[in-house]
Amino acid sequence: MDERSRTILNLLLEQKSVTAEQLAAHLHTSEKTVRNCVKSLRLLLEKHGALITSRPKVGFVLEIQDPELFQTFLDSQSPAQPSDSGGESSQRIIQILQVFLSNLDRYVKVEELEEQLYLSKSSLSRELKSLRQLLSKRNLGFEIKPNHGMRIVGTEYDIRICIADYITKQDLSLSTAKEYDTLLAAVLEVLELVRQEEKLNLTNFGYENLVSHLYVAVSRIRQNKEIILDPAQLEGLKKRPEFQAACRIGQLLEERLSLSIPEAELGYITIHLAAKGSLPLSRQNDSLEISPEINALVTEILEEIYRRYCLDFRGDFDLVMALCLHLVSLDVRLRYELNLENPILQDILQRFQLAFLITQSCVNEVIQRHYGRELSDDEISYLTLHINLALERMKNGPEKKRLLIICATGAGTSQLLKYEYGRRFKNYVSSIKVADPSRVTPKDLEEADYILTTISLSLPCSKPVLQVHPLINVGDLTKVESTLEQESRVLEFFSPRLFFPHLKGNTPEQVVREMLPAIAAEHSLPGDFLQLVEEREKLGCISFQSLVAFPHPNRPCVERTFVAAGVLEHPIVWGGNRVQLVYLMALTKEKNNGEPLPVLYQVTGQLLTDIERVRDIVKKRDYQCLVRHLTEIEKSLGG
Repeated sequence: MDERSRTILNLLLEQKSVTAEQLAAHLHTSEKTVRNCVKSLRLLLEKHGALITSRPKVGFVLEIQDPELFQTFLDSQSPAQPSDSGGESSQRIIQILQVFLSNLDRYVKVEELEEQLYLSKSSLSRELKSLRQLLSKRNLGFEIKPNHGMRIVGTEYDIRICIADYITKQDLSLSTAKEYDTLLAAVLEVLELVRQEEKLNLTNFGYENLVSHLYVAVSRIRQNKEIILDPAQLEGLKKRPEFQAACRIGQLLEERLSLSIPEAELGYITIHLAAKGSLPLSRQNDSLEISPEINALVTEILEEIYRRYCLDFRGDFDLVMALCLHLVSLDVRLRYELNLENPILQDILQRFQLAFLITQSCVNEVIQRHYGRELSDDEISYLTLHINLALERMKNGPEKKRLLIICATGAGTSQLLKYEYGRRFKNYVSSIKVADPSRVTPKDLEEADYILTTISLSLPCSKPVLQVHPLINVGDLTKVESTLEQESRVLEFFSPRLFFPHLKGNTPEQVVREMLPAIAAEHSLPGDFLQLVEEREKLGCISFQSLVAFPHPNRPCVERTFVAAGVLEHPIVWGGNRVQLVYLMALTKEKNNGEPLPVLYQVTGQLLTDIERVRDIVKKRDYQCLVRHLTEIEKSLGG
């Protein structure tokens, strides 16, 4: 749930009824926005045992039909439950930010904020401190002028992104002024026309996001607040395939709104189109060529996953290409500090949280090294879907693909490439065809699933193209296992001696320390085992919304993979979630030992996100209960 929905649910829980007018006053927004929020919240709660009804002269009323199911839903929203004051504080920070963003050309006094938002001096002081931190992350800050107040300052680019995220994107219907409606109508008309002309590949969410940014851009241009881009940067943007669509958008906006759009603004529009991967493959320079830099980045990510989790995706060509294609647009978002929100983030966290945790630690590590930035949970969740599919393929076997290798350095090099790629991807490739650049035909391109080329490809092609070096360093190629084991052995990782039915720790560290003596009696642990567990926890949340924590070392460090599980006497807060089942896993540092890790990850992922199974284990506190659930899941997966 977003902050507005949390606040609305909080008020409905506290009061018998709330009118749209009261909610609008509390949220400092329009009644139309409130009704839209309630509509979305109603659809959400219907799946979780509650209804929101609307009664004449009374307002909105919350009716709880299934108390247990509804309580489960509230638990899943921890720690930002409706009664959590932190959520209200976050909402107030946004409200203060919106006041500043709506008054960028003047100073705002503290007294004005206190009166407008009904805040005390002490409360406002706390919220302003938090707001400074938020602005700092967005390269913005406050300028303070004695006796006049304060205002937000920063580059036009950063200010626009902030306006779009915290005002326009949240509610395009806040204003009812005729000029606003006219401008919005023009933006929608233009974008829809260009979307059809240029065959823009935009999701509904990406489309709404682009509308927000275009609306802000035109509004700021009318106020003579124009974007300034470095000339070299602008020249680079003009070479991008999205620039043509940006020019068309600019031309139509000029015609409909009678304004002049500078070339730098076309570059700004290009950035937003590129960040959303808006062009279909067939329109991106007539071929989607993935740069060596992007390919190297994906290779590094897969190496990191292998290093930390012993999952070898390096030979999964489907995953390699999917990540390469994703990083083409992600690279733009990282360079221009944009974030692509994911409307199904919570669904991904609930269904694929194990894959999310793997992606979170490994991808963030690589991204930080190259870009000096961390990915948001929204961005990580998109990548999580690719990793989760790779886990599925690793167990079930991949769908084999057809490769076409285009080589300009002769038949000998072509055959060497064919041999090495055939050897590396033997479980993923059904056929490999080689061709000379002068003899390759459009039919050859269309018959292939992926194309590898040693030179820049001039023919139009709708298939992904990866440029490779004509000489391969054989030592760097990864050997892919010829087959995946048909029978998994998940239970071999568990032991009744490593099941703890009554853990008494009150903090995550206490719980892990409590488990260590018994684990050390079964397995040889490195001296820094606890430190490695703590290092992984620093990389991001390792607790699930289903009452589970999943602590594990930051890298493989033991002689034999094992899982230790335990039930806490009482739930504790772990990584922001209420936790009562602890599932500690450590991987072997020995490579190529034949362990069925993909199946273990799949079974683990399903168990830890299944609230009913977790509750059963917590209730019974019995090792055989854990074994039963593990066995049932493994059987359902076809193990």
